[in-house]
Order: sequence, then structure tokens, then C-alpha cells
Amino acid sequence: MNAETFFTTQEQERIQQAVITAEKKTSGEIVPMLVSSSGRYAEVELSGLVIGLILGTLAAFIWHDPWGSVHVYLLWPVLGAVVGFVICSIPAVKRRLISESRIAEAVHLRSLAAFTAHGLHYTKAHTGILILASLLEHRVVVLADKG
Repeated sequence: MNAETFFTTQEQERIQQAVITAEKKTSGEIVPMLVSSSGRYAEVELSGLVIGLILGTLAAFIWHDPWGSVHVYLLWPVLGAVVGFVICSIPAVKRRLISESRIAEAVHLRSLAAFTAHGLHYTKAHTGILILASLLEHRVVVLADKG
């Protein structure tokens, strides 16, 4: 899922109008934000690579031909590592392999960074509001300043 193409132009316009309407009724300064992912989660892909490497090595030992080429013998671990990495890079698989605590931490840190990056802590009456939706994690965070 790509955050840039998730909403159509018409949907983006409706969101913008909803924000303008909400800001007229309150003193809050609202910033909606949609991200594809709140974290890189490289540990998931690395784990897939290592598990694939181990399984490929086991396959090489099982189907080893003592009279065969060394290159073919080394191909199994490399192939296993590539397959493991690719499988763990698929968003649906990756999402299921990330712990809930890791997801909560990544989304929280991303929302704090976005709140600061958009300068919402510098609003006149401290009424900045960030609504962050993270697609990979299926999470929405609403951060509001003290005002």
C-alpha cells in the first residue's frame, strides 16, 4: 500500500474540506497525515534472510550430489536466503511477523516526529492536532498539544 496513491484526488479534497470545517468550529489546528509505514522493520527481512539461508543449507546437505559442481551446492543457501528475504518483504507477511509492542513503538515515535516536524507544538494557543494513519500497521494516532 502506497500512501501517495491511497486516496483519490476527490477523496483528498473531501478530507481537506473536512479539516477546514473542523478548524472553523474549534481553535485546533489539524494536520492529517497518511504514511505507508511507520518503521522500516529491517529485522523482519533479516530474519527471513537468515532462516532462508539455514533452510537452503539444509536442502543442500539433503540433496547433495558428491559428484556435482560446488557452484550448485552453494546455490541452495543463496536461493533460500533470497526467497526468505522476498517473502518477508511482502507487506501482508511482514505485518504478521512484527510484534505488537514493536508496532506500537514505531507508530508512536513516527507520530511524535511528525508532530514536531509540522511545528504543531509551536501553534499560537498550543492547539495543534496531528491525525496520523499508518497503513502497514493498521493504526491511527491522534496527538494533541496541551491547549
